[in-house]
Amino acid sequence: MATTAKTTKRKPAAVKESPEATLASEGETTTVLVKKPEFIDRVVARSGLKKKDVKPALEAILAQLGEELTEDKELSLPPFGKIMVNRTKDTANGTVVIAKVKLSKPVVKVDGNSSETPLADEDE
Repeated sequence: MATTAKTTKRKPAAVKESPEATLASEGETTTVLVKKPEFIDRVVARSGLKKKDVKPALEAILAQLGEELTEDKELSLPPFGKIMVNRTKDTANGTVVIAKVKLSKPVVKVDGNSSETPLADEDE
């Protein structure tokens, strides 16, 4: 009696790509992993603060954020948005938190550097 093997098509495993990775073809999405050192550099560039000032503050924020999420607390963090914990699961390597993140819409401020500010006066 012969047995037949059941074959199923599987999705390929997600690959963590570097920022230099090629763009996906139309209709596909890719996920780029941003690690903490690069994230800190981005915050430094955006804020204009020194790295020595940003790094400890960011590490404290991340630690507190992790603590709040593992305690099943809902967070409202304007202008970022709202984080709601669906469930948590303790594993051998740590705690897995499944959460829903609702991002706020960006607020456009009209200032001297805004794209909504005309380059010239109306009478020019």
